[in-house]
Amino acid sequence: MKERILGYVLQLDLFTKPDILLVVAVIFSLLITASSLFFVWGKLKPNANLVELKSRTKSWWVMVGFFVFSALLDREITFPAIGLLSFIAFRELYSILGFRDSDRRAIFWAFLAIPIQYYLGLAEKLQIQ
Repeated sequence: MKERILGYVLQLDLFTKPDILLVVAVIFSLLITASSLFFVWGKLKPNANLVELKSRTKSWWVMVGFFVFSALLDREITFPAIGLLSFIAFRELYSILGFRDSDRRAIFWAFLAIPIQYYLGLAEKLQIQ
């Protein structure tokens, strides 16, 4: 069940697989629960400092939306999109953890490994030699 839309192929049969449906449903349920909890908590205790938690929840909504949208696209688009998401998430982790200067070389190689591993995964799926 594939339809050509705007030059991309939507994999609408992707969500007919029960394992994927379960994972996406659990993630959306957790996000809805967290968003609702922070909304109610903010109304009950207006002085509570929830800015950081709400900000992180909003960023998770964006990441999950990006993941689900990219999962609907063809594999040639899905792999680089999820690779970009991994790269951005690793960059965010790097900025939060504050590594030492002596760790820079290892971090560089870890950053470099992200696009390489997604290329190799895509090449295997598409049988690229």
